[in-house]
Amino acid sequence: MMARFKRLTDAEARSLTRAELLDRIETEQAYWLRKQIRTDEDQAAWREFSRILLAHVDPAAAIQAARDVLEGRGSDYWESMPGDGIRPAETEAP
Repeated sequence: MMARFKRLTDAEARSLTRAELLDRIETEQAYWLRKQIRTDEDQAAWREFSRILLAHVDPAAAIQAARDVLEGRGSDYWESMPGDGIRPAETEAP
């Protein structure tokens, strides 16, 4: 029996480095790509995941980190925590 899928939360994402977060994002992205029918709860979870993904995936910063490494400078991009860029989930009006 497969383990139940665990959605990534804002709070958890804030506590992980980019390297740790990458596997979780890839797993959740694959889950959403397979999911055919989405409930209102699923839609809210997808929006939360999208916020986390947008905060984590910063192409300009990743490219700059790669340039730094190629040019002999160190980079802590993958060891850093992107949590400061993640907006807390917005509350929706009832």
